[in-house]
Amino acid sequence: MQPLEKKRSNQNRLDRILVIEDDPIFLRLYRHLLSAHHRSYELVECTDGYAALGRMLERTPRLVLLDLTMPRFDGAGFLAIVKSKPELSSLPIIVISSDADEAHRRIGDLENVRWFSKPIQLKTLQHMLELELGKPEAGRKESAIPPCKTDPREFDQTQLETYVGCNRIAQETIAHQFCLLAAERLAMLERFIGNPDRLGLRTLAHVLEGSAATLGAPRLLAECKRLRRSLDAGHADECVREEVVALANALRCFTVTLAQHFELTDF
Repeated sequence: MQPLEKKRSNQNRLDRILVIEDDPIFLRLYRHLLSAHHRSYELVECTDGYAALGRMLERTPRLVLLDLTMPRFDGAGFLAIVKSKPELSSLPIIVISSDADEAHRRIGDLENVRWFSKPIQLKTLQHMLELELGKPEAGRKESAIPPCKTDPREFDQTQLETYVGCNRIAQETIAHQFCLLAAERLAMLERFIGNPDRLGLRTLAHVLEGSAATLGAPRLLAECKRLRRSLDAGHADECVREEVVALANALRCFTVTLAQHFELTDF
């Protein structure tokens, strides 16, 4: 029999929300959205399916927010294991994937699983969270940022507000995270110019595509899609290299634009 103190401790534990996502930008975004519920729920973040299954063994969460495309063990594999257990059939899972066709094919009609294309609109995700978790705490005010004065071909502020919202702190935080990651991703693209690793390029383009759509980067998004089409068509290495160079230039330009717009210097 458990000691009385331990029983009380278990009873007082907060219900858990499990977020499974390997892109730091989307982790930041979901963390911001779920912060309105933070006093009622424990937020647990995992970057792959293996880690998430380990946390599931500790305690069944109240809600799961899941990306499909991840390294090591992806979201579809996680779903297959979790939804094969009758005791977890009622567990609500929100799947957010940048490939809607792939999501539909791999998820099918699993019980209590809803899926949306990435990036999911802020209002849609907020509505889904309210359906599962109830209304968030009142009183949090949104602080809008001034109208964008940058080139709309590089930065579309309206799109950023659609997916991230008008809260200035949230926008700056996610923009800063993108800029921090940009140097590493540019270095990867430079390596791929000399050695076009098609699988690595496809994965990186997939990740950048989701970030570009969320942050409002039309040119960067177009270059990501162009590279993926070139890879899907099996174009020669020389053609792929040209697309990689164009993508690297777009990524570099957008990073500078974003940093200037939000006056970011420490990255």
